[in-house]
Amino acid sequence: MKEVADFVGFRSEFYFSRMFQRLVGVSPTVHMKRGTMKIAVASSLGFHEHLQS
Repeated sequence: MKEVADFVGFRSEFYFSRMFQRLVGVSPTVHMKRGTMKIAVASSLGFHEHLQS
């Protein structure tokens, strides 16, 4: 996260994370894991036949 924050001009990864969450609505960590989470939710709800590889 520190590298991304530096790359986009933030000196603090904590401030970047707060601003990211305020703008996007979820934390950077949740945003990065969203694909995995969609698969887990679809699988647990029985929609695994609708998932594409």
